[in-house]
Amino acid sequence: MRRLTGDYAGASELAEQSLKLFRTLGNRHSEAKALQDLGRVQTELRTFTAATDLLARSRALFAEVGDTQGKRKH
Repeated sequence: MRRLTGDYAGASELAEQSLKLFRTLGNRHSEAKALQDLGRVQTELRTFTAATDLLARSRALFAEVGDTQGKRKH
């Protein structure tokens, strides 16, 4: 929601927290989603190199867990 309202700093902070939590829990699918969220924030900020890296990492994790569309729900 923060990204949609233009609060990119807040969106990035929450996504970073989520990423750390999901890594700690070993939840690879949610980790991929957090990377995707971070990539979208970077896209909005027009930092395309960072966005490309984050989205590629997200896509690779989604593929590892068998989610070829990057949006399967638990």
